[in-house]
Amino acid sequence: MRVFWTKWRPVGAANRGRWRNLPKSKFASNSGRFFLPFALLAAAAWGLSGILGNGFIELDDHGYVLENSHVLGGVKPENIQWAFVSTEMSNWHPLTWLSHQVDVQLFGLDPAGHHGMSLLLHLITTLFLFLFLHRLTGSEWKSAAASFLFAIHPLHVESVAWVAERKDLLCGLFWALGLLAYTHYAASPSPRRYVKVCVFFLLALLSKPMAVTFPVVLLLLDFWPLGRLDKVPFRLLLREKGPLILLSCASALLTYVIQRKGGAVDIDPGSFIINAGNALNSYLFYLKKMIWPVDLAAFYPFDPSSVTISRGALSLAVLVGITAVAVGQRKKKPYLLFGWGWYIVTLFPVAGFVRTGMQGAADRYTYLPLIGPFVAVVWMVADFTRRAPFRQQLRVLITLPVAVALFLATRMEVRYWRTTEMLFSRAVAVTENNWVAHHVLGLSFQRRGFFGEAIGEYRQSIQLQPAYAAAWFNLGNAYGASGNYREAVTAYRQTLNLSPADTDASMRLVIASVQAGDLEGARIEYRRFSTVFPDAVTDVLGTVRPFLPRDAVFP
Repeated sequence: MRVFWTKWRPVGAANRGRWRNLPKSKFASNSGRFFLPFALLAAAAWGLSGILGNGFIELDDHGYVLENSHVLGGVKPENIQWAFVSTEMSNWHPLTWLSHQVDVQLFGLDPAGHHGMSLLLHLITTLFLFLFLHRLTGSEWKSAAASFLFAIHPLHVESVAWVAERKDLLCGLFWALGLLAYTHYAASPSPRRYVKVCVFFLLALLSKPMAVTFPVVLLLLDFWPLGRLDKVPFRLLLREKGPLILLSCASALLTYVIQRKGGAVDIDPGSFIINAGNALNSYLFYLKKMIWPVDLAAFYPFDPSSVTISRGALSLAVLVGITAVAVGQRKKKPYLLFGWGWYIVTLFPVAGFVRTGMQGAADRYTYLPLIGPFVAVVWMVADFTRRAPFRQQLRVLITLPVAVALFLATRMEVRYWRTTEMLFSRAVAVTENNWVAHHVLGLSFQRRGFFGEAIGEYRQSIQLQPAYAAAWFNLGNAYGASGNYREAVTAYRQTLNLSPADTDASMRLVIASVQAGDLEGARIEYRRFSTVFPDAVTDVLGTVRPFLPRDAVFP
């Protein structure tokens, strides 16, 4: 260990003088030193406070909390052990599971408690982001402006208002702490400080594997504002990040294996071009939503027909053009390359080059990536107004309307997350062919006993996506619950045509056939089930028997 740090000490020593000469700010010297962070957190809390009155959402909240026995059991040794070995929801994120267990332990199933914890984590992350930017640049106002954009932008409502996205907030918190720890390390390298960086990075990975790009972001910090690249060879800085890169590779490989095993990864080689085109389009889609955050939806359906060669080429040309401008301005305006590089790098794992899930894009994916563009925009505005007369007044004139508009848009966006019906009715209204939104609306109606409305939503979902097995399965459930057993049998059979290994659909098909009076059909399906799933035969018999006529022989 001593050899390692003797070798790397010049990396930090080269930058030590810069840290001593950082510009001093009023934030560090006057009696109002806490005004900006307090005002920042107060504004963010006010803008997002509406989530405290929201409920749970039908999509994923049941899997993460409401129907997860290991979470509902609270903080117990067996549940803690499960959190570190579980790959449920096609992810390995033990700290996320532990966080949900703590919430249940503290608040039960009161959604206000879960949302309050999410809001608190978001506010703490905002504070650490402000402290990180301020320590790096010495500018409290620019740091506060960039942090405010992070805290209050409508694109970030999804991560805060959706209980199932606790992983975003935890990852963001440890990411910000890791950045802050790196600034301390860069000021005066030591084994202890380097270990702190590694620990926070590991905690971020244990919350959400999207943090794998953290080492690359540290290299961007070495470029600006630390300026280490000017004094230290790049190969030394790269080798310095070696342990962090190894953690990233291990996390990425583990995540790929888990998601592929869970069927969440699209591994068809023929679809790579379509996925790549969609990913390139997504980079511009998020930038557009950042500038004009309207018509946001909880689910944007993936539409292969919208991915064309011409559109993909145009997106690539725009991205290359912006990159060329940022590289060309790297000496005069280094913050542009830093902010753009941050965005490109941090969005890459979720852009969709390797697509997971059915979405073409998701607002939650911008939680970390937009920090880079926020920094670039704020510093660019400050740079452009630096020599203008009445520059302070001009900056207020520019930023105040933007801040108010984003604040009001966020308040409105939070309201859509109040109930599942409001949220996904909105998604249907602002997107096209949203089969998932119709399906989730059907689930919500079915849970409340409105089977007719649920059947209508499932039918619309199937009409838009006939190969959507989940919609067929829940359509069968809705028909069965409403007493229409023959239609339930048809729906379950279609489910099995699309997903032959679905044990629940096979079991329910046997039951629905019995309820419909088709004992022979039930026997045929039972024999198929016993051949494919021999270990579950006893469970099926126990489930079917209560529905059999008294004198019936089965199987």
